[in-house]
Amino acid sequence: MKKLFKHIVLLSLSSSLTLAASAQESVEQNILKLEDQWSEALVKADTAFLDRLYADDIVYTHTNGTVNTKTEFLDAIKAGKAKYISVDRSDVKVQSYGDTVIVTSRAIIKVNTVTLPSRLIHVFVRRNGEWRLAAYQSTRLPD
Repeated sequence: MKKLFKHIVLLSLSSSLTLAASAQESVEQNILKLEDQWSEALVKADTAFLDRLYADDIVYTHTNGTVNTKTEFLDAIKAGKAKYISVDRSDVKVQSYGDTVIVTSRAIIKVNTVTLPSRLIHVFVRRNGEWRLAAYQSTRLPD
């Protein structure tokens, strides 16, 4: 009987670990999809998508140290002050901590007439079952 109980406990633990790993992969896939959609939305100036993606209290820090609110950043795109030509990311890494996910990457960002080789940090939070980008930090890399 004790052997049977041990096997049941081990099977339950194994199943739980498998489900947790599967859930982790699902979160990572969802976040990577949002990352791709974010890049596309910047280039297309799709402020409706960005409005849904960004948390209302997002902290958006540019490579020059300027910090924008959600409204300020979206208004700059709408007004054509920030025209994204391309956002090419590489070395993308996702770290999940429950309802918070941190994404780091390298990027070559072409905005207006400037090309910015950068390191990016995105912090996603899950609110009401939806992932929102709560913080963006871009650090310019040496040319």
